Amino acid sequence: MDIYHLKNKYIIKLSLVLVFIFSLQCVASSMTIAENRTWLLQGEVEKNKTVIIKTERAALISKEAVIKSEIREIDVQTLKEIEATLETIPETEELIPQGVPVEVLAPPVQIIEQMPTVDNLSDEMRKTWGVKVTGTDQWNTLIERVSKEEGIDPIFIKCVMAIESGGYQQAHNTKNSNGTQDYGLMQVNTSWGSYFDYNKMLYDPEYAIRSGIQVVKCKIASAEKSGEEPTAFEILWRYNGKSAKGKRYAERVIKLYENLSGKTENEMVLTQKPKNA
Repeated sequence: MDIYHLKNKYIIKLSLVLVFIFSLQCVASSMTIAENRTWLLQGEVEKNKTVIIKTERAALISKEAVIKSEIREIDVQTLKEIEATLETIPETEELIPQGVPVEVLAPPVQIIEQMPTVDNLSDEMRKTWGVKVTGTDQWNTLIERVSKEEGIDPIFIKCVMAIESGGYQQAHNTKNSNGTQDYGLMQVNTSWGSYFDYNKMLYDPEYAIRSGIQVVKCKIASAEKSGEEPTAFEILWRYNGKSAKGKRYAERVIKLYENLSGKTENEMVLTQKPKNA
């Protein structure tokens, strides 16, 4: 191959290289232009969005102002209607006649102290006294009536009946060491002689209770004569005889009295003067 042909060959290759390089530059320029155009389009879109949002916001503010104005007009009109309605309503005092004040007097309160029963005993006392107190419960009404007529504490009489007879109407003791006998609900001793009708005590419970109360009154008088206070304990002691045995009797029964009455051994047995005194 001669030099001329070789030179032409290199010139052709060089021309192709230059054409390739130029083509690359053209492509790069086109891409840059496309990117710039895309950025411009995005900017226009954002700008249009901003303008639309501002326009819509202005429209909403305008509508809000209109609505508030309408509400104020409605409130003013409603208030005027209410005031006009109130003017047509007469005063309440004219519609409702004034009543005459009524004075209501409450009935006097009567405090009723009921006689205790076996249910009022504590669990411990019920073990010792349950049966005897149950036997006296049937006589509660009679005990209360007669005791109040005689001015004696009825619970005290109930306790004496409990230990003496347990409420057994025909109780009759013939085993006293001195030969005397005890009769009825209150076990009145025959040492009182002809002062009592002992057999009557076995079938007349009221007489038996009243006879026992007479014995209690005699013990009260005896204690006062001796300068002693006629307390529940003192009269219980004297009811069974002012002795060591009588004291043990009193110590036993006074616990029952305290449990049923809620009072102490120093309670006075005589509550008031008898009605027939």
